[in-house]
Amino acid sequence: MEILKLSEISDACGGSFSEEAEVNGICIDTRKITDGCLFICIKGERFDAHQFANEALEKGAAAVMISEYIEVNGPFVKVEDTAKAMLELSGYYRSKFNIPVVGLTGSVGKTTTKEFTHLVVNAKYNAIKTLGNLNNEIGLPQMLFQIDNSVEAAVIEMGMNHFGEIHRLSSAAKPTVGLITNIGVSHIEYLGSREGILKAKLEILDGLADNAPLILNGDNDCLSAKVATLIDADLLILLTDIDGLYDDNPNVNSNASLITRVDEITEELKAVAGGAGAKGTGGFATKLKAAEIATGKGIPVVIMNGAKPTDIYKVLDGKSIGTYFSVKGE
Repeated sequence: MEILKLSEISDACGGSFSEEAEVNGICIDTRKITDGCLFICIKGERFDAHQFANEALEKGAAAVMISEYIEVNGPFVKVEDTAKAMLELSGYYRSKFNIPVVGLTGSVGKTTTKEFTHLVVNAKYNAIKTLGNLNNEIGLPQMLFQIDNSVEAAVIEMGMNHFGEIHRLSSAAKPTVGLITNIGVSHIEYLGSREGILKAKLEILDGLADNAPLILNGDNDCLSAKVATLIDADLLILLTDIDGLYDDNPNVNSNASLITRVDEITEELKAVAGGAGAKGTGGFATKLKAAEIATGKGIPVVIMNGAKPTDIYKVLDGKSIGTYFSVKGE
């Protein structure tokens, strides 16, 4: 972490400070205090770190962040809510660095996708990645504070179980690339339905940089249906490994039947799907049609891992720049 002044921290969090000091790190656990850090007194359901504020200073912390009026034997920042302030501060700190950040979420597969993504990104950049389970409103800020002038990119995982959480995480991380692995049933007890889970996951858009691509798993039924609503974006990326064998059978390919009953999908795409109650052409053919509509509007399209390169090129040729990447050697 690069050095921050208490006056700067106070301004970023809407707080006040006792005296000027400089901090070179963030800590929330007195067992992990480092010299010159800012110890943030998080108040949880079962503990209150305010009781350890002076212990943190004795162990080498340069200052503490508090939300309660306590006697502090050193510099401090006073805020309304320390957990909320830490997230706000991490967003301010992230804004200091003009680096690519991949923000990813999804019902399952986040950690595996994060690891693979980091391997790819780290091949070119000195990249950090989310460690362990530091993907919530306490953990994600700790990862953002790991950025310093030597870091060239970051892969940040975002978890949630309630509405609004991905919004806050994405707003802090400010991804330059967004990725959603899938929409399943995790935390459906809090979000009501898979449609609710989709809505919560799409909060990642709230912090996504202008003109940034959003990568969706086109083989997930909820996300493939959402593709059609994103064709007004600046870049459409379709991920698919459907080879077209089941395009004319909605009973085999759930995308085909789903796409006929999603209200947000354009009439043009509904027609491609065959209309309600009719045989659809879901899966790969529907994705091709989405690509055709997008390219007709001048939107660049990237189709990855498809099995019909000649058809893709027919769609893209002469309309806009498109790229085809195949993992099948075609």
